[in-house]
Amino acid sequence: MLLQEMTWPEVRAAVERNAALVLPAGATEQHGPHLPLGTDTFLPVELLKRVGERIDLLIAPPLHYGYKSRPLSGGGQGFIGTTSLRGKTLIDVTRDVVGEYLRHSFRRILIVNWHMESSSFLFEGADLAVREAGLGAGAPVSPVGAAGGRASAGAGGSPAGLEGDTPGPAVVPGRVSPDAQVFVIEDAWPVFTDEELELLFPGGFPGWDSEHAAVVETSLMMVLLPHLVRRELIADDRSPEHPRYDILPPPPRLLTQTGVLAKATDASEEKGRFLVRRMTDYLVELFAAEFPDLLRG
Repeated sequence: MLLQEMTWPEVRAAVERNAALVLPAGATEQHGPHLPLGTDTFLPVELLKRVGERIDLLIAPPLHYGYKSRPLSGGGQGFIGTTSLRGKTLIDVTRDVVGEYLRHSFRRILIVNWHMESSSFLFEGADLAVREAGLGAGAPVSPVGAAGGRASAGAGGSPAGLEGDTPGPAVVPGRVSPDAQVFVIEDAWPVFTDEELELLFPGGFPGWDSEHAAVVETSLMMVLLPHLVRRELIADDRSPEHPRYDILPPPPRLLTQTGVLAKATDASEEKGRFLVRRMTDYLVELFAAEFPDLLRG
């Protein structure tokens, strides 16, 4: 269920039954001439909707901006439409958003990242939020929100008629649950077998950094959001050179003309259906391993 579509009493009930809160982390970044700028945001949200049919979770409003696009994994910052955040800004946004959900007494918060360049900054923001909430080995936990950043354990109270309506721990505005945890899933990719990689990449696997706007993302979009794929514009491209390092400013030999980094024309709806099923199953297994009580049915 999308958090933005819920009322606050519905969110409160979800907190009290200890539902997971998932924060998709995407980007606004070019994805070639055939995919929209929001691809890195749309895909995790759509996959999480399917995960939510099997796991009790809420999908938070996604982070629509990510860290700067790098030439050899995202095409670089030179394409119109690619709109990125500084690392410090992304850290601060993540810290504030995760801190707010901790303040709402969510105890299971998961960040699911789709934009490779954002990983370390999301982790840092989550780590800061956890530390500021007083969570950690041996650290005392106090409610957040009153003078000096703390509130008494009984501060806030609950609106009349709602206390105890739903089974679970009492929810007090401004109180961080002492057993709260934040999980950072840096990428949503399962480990594919050699046979699966051969199915997806018959011409050879180019590496995940080169898979930007290519087979996987194009195939997924063909199934999940087909109306947003400009099929007549699907292109094959790659940087003339692909060293194991970056150069600033990037020289032309590291850049592509289209923003596609591999053979996007190998994408298909058949591959998209396989990927949706495989990646949904992977995320369900990952969530269920930590929270078996959240499995539906």
